[in-house]
Amino acid sequence: SGESSRIIASSFEDDSTYVVKATTKVLLSIIANSQSFLTSCPPSNAQDKLLDHLVTSLDLFRHIDLMLFDSTIHNDRRLAALELVWSLASSRRLNSVEFLRRCGHLLHINKLLRDPNRIIRARVVEILSVILEWVPDPLLLLKDESSTSSESNDCVVGRSDIALPLITQADNLDSVTTSVEVLVSLNKLILKDSANNRNYVLKLLNILNFILDLVLAEQKNVSSRKDEFVDVISSETTREKLIGLLNNGKRSAAYRKTLVISLLNAIRVVALDFSDKVLTDNCFSNTLIIISRPSYNTDHRVLKAGLSVISIVLSANNDGIDYKTITDKVIRILLEILTNTSSEPRGIASVLETIATITGNPNVREYLTNSSYATELVACVRDRCKDIRWDVRDSCLEFLKQLIMVEGCSLSLMSELIEEVLIMLSDPESYVRASSLSVIQALIRSTLGWNYLTSNNLQYKIASMLPKILDDTETFVRRAVMELLISLIVERQCKMIILSDHNKEIMNPEKMSKLVNDPDFEVRIRVIQFLHVIWDHCEFDRMRINKKFRGDQEKNESMLIDEGEEESWFYWLKGDSLLVSAADDSSRLVRKEILKVLNILKSYLEPIVATYNSQTNGFIPSKRPTDSENLIHKHYTFYHMINNIDFSRLAATIDVEHLYQEALECVDSSVM
Repeated sequence: SGESSRIIASSFEDDSTYVVKATTKVLLSIIANSQSFLTSCPPSNAQDKLLDHLVTSLDLFRHIDLMLFDSTIHNDRRLAALELVWSLASSRRLNSVEFLRRCGHLLHINKLLRDPNRIIRARVVEILSVILEWVPDPLLLLKDESSTSSESNDCVVGRSDIALPLITQADNLDSVTTSVEVLVSLNKLILKDSANNRNYVLKLLNILNFILDLVLAEQKNVSSRKDEFVDVISSETTREKLIGLLNNGKRSAAYRKTLVISLLNAIRVVALDFSDKVLTDNCFSNTLIIISRPSYNTDHRVLKAGLSVISIVLSANNDGIDYKTITDKVIRILLEILTNTSSEPRGIASVLETIATITGNPNVREYLTNSSYATELVACVRDRCKDIRWDVRDSCLEFLKQLIMVEGCSLSLMSELIEEVLIMLSDPESYVRASSLSVIQALIRSTLGWNYLTSNNLQYKIASMLPKILDDTETFVRRAVMELLISLIVERQCKMIILSDHNKEIMNPEKMSKLVNDPDFEVRIRVIQFLHVIWDHCEFDRMRINKKFRGDQEKNESMLIDEGEEESWFYWLKGDSLLVSAADDSSRLVRKEILKVLNILKSYLEPIVATYNSQTNGFIPSKRPTDSENLIHKHYTFYHMINNIDFSRLAATIDVEHLYQEALECVDSSVM
């Protein structure tokens, strides 16, 4: 036990960070398995004795304290010690809490929060966040026993030595930013007090608002808020110091933006649980001011942080909120950003995503749909669809796709945008073409979207454009068009549009043969799925449609189907031979898909072939198209083609281990 403890203690001072990290894992295991650590009983097992020797004889607490607070020690070793503290805090064990209480390192957490190393400060904030989240009484770890007896959680929220001194004693904006990050972690403590959490939230928002007012006003006449906690940081001296820091040096603008991002992130965290409080607080107004200023919204990091607050707050459906007024302010600002020629593509994408998100709130959607902003938004997006930057055009398509997926969203105002989608099917940028197909697929899956397409006969226009897209040079575009074809058949029963004789150029045996040999294995998988869909949904429809057309006075010869051979679209597309040949595909994933499909088809065909074999005088014709002798004969032939496949061997080749076996067999033993 003594030797083991000496090894562990000395390992903490090893020059290698890997050794120190490994030692922390060992120590964590010892603490977790100690049975007498929480009691006053003498050590009983090996872990108890080892831990007792480490703490009492080898002064383990001092070793850890030295690594944490000695600035002359390399930061890697200090981070390794913090890793131990974090592991103890996140283990959620009472043994770990007791160890942290006895060592007392967290009593001096403010010293670590002021450390010049950004990574160390961030790790300490993470540790604090975990402790406040689950430790029953975090003040036992953060304050000495003499002060915790008379103080409540109020001290942690406001007057404690954790957050506010970082502001009052700040000598740089990094310290203020860290204080905001600490305030974010304090939100977890607030959530634990269900009786008073709303009061605490208001106090927390007041602190954030005070700092925001200083950042936005950048002058001395910022009015102080009437709040007991804000009084701690709103003295004239502190205010003068903060204003000086906000305008000090060439990089003050960069530091100010970093602080603003932290403030917005803090508001976002609070809004996740108290969106109504944020919505009615000045914090939300300040958020809108920030994203409306070009000095901030041209920085995507700031813009994204502000938009995340808007998305969370306006996505929630709270009672007693004037959504009309709030939505009016928000949409006006977002439209200004969209129409601004200096807005960068990432910013435009984030704004469009935010608009799509908040339309999920029926209150926001109703006002937006019935206001003049709807027309302005459509016009703005239509113009952006013609932007010379492909990522902007792509963002517009993603926005439209999101709107289509919003339940209850009217498409009447988006008709011009849908026309733009069809135009962008021929966009010179492949990503835009793929996104256009994705939007069309969303329209097909949406009831409102499909009704719009059919009412304007756009499904035929879409089908007429598919042949060229199937030959696209980009693999992900070909994948997207195959998925679209599958959706048209499975979800909207559009086999007539895709497979009828007057649309032979859209889908024919030659094109299928080319696709099943596509260089991209994902395309080949989708072709197999498409043929399976044809079998499931269209197998007997070709002859039925054939008879219907023959009864229509044969006005359009191009719509007639030859008698005899092509009574099934599946066989007309040579689906039988294509699927069987796919069993020898070079891709394991393609073979896996074909194995699944062939097993399904084999099970379906077995009773049909059994009936066929039982007929002694041949097949007896019937009036039903499904009883066609030619079709049954094709089934019979296809079944025997499937039976000629060695399913056991095929199943073995789809196992991942088979890949390693193939690789080993290809290794030349002479080079080993």
